[in-house]
Amino acid sequence: MGCRRCCDKANVTKGRWTPEEDAKLLAHTSNHGTGNWASVPQRAAVLERSCKLRYNKHLRPSLKPKNFHRRRREHIVFLHSMLGNRCVSD
Repeated sequence: MGCRRCCDKANVTKGRWTPEEDAKLLAHTSNHGTGNWASVPQRAAVLERSCKLRYNKHLRPSLKPKNFHRRRREHIVFLHSMLGNRCVSD
């Protein structure tokens, strides 16, 4: 049993999203909602990309980017200096 076509890494486009791709994705989600993400690249005429990730992290209308408070930023820098980039499990 093979991997589904939507997961085929050979067809995935890497690099920056173009403004045209962002506009197509926003138009599609405003018309059809944020349902079946696997079908979005075919239906919205967007190249094979992570549409769900792009929408949720960059394009979602309710997204309001905020800065970290000074203490939280200092805490993150401190922990990174101690732990680096490694993953810490519970």
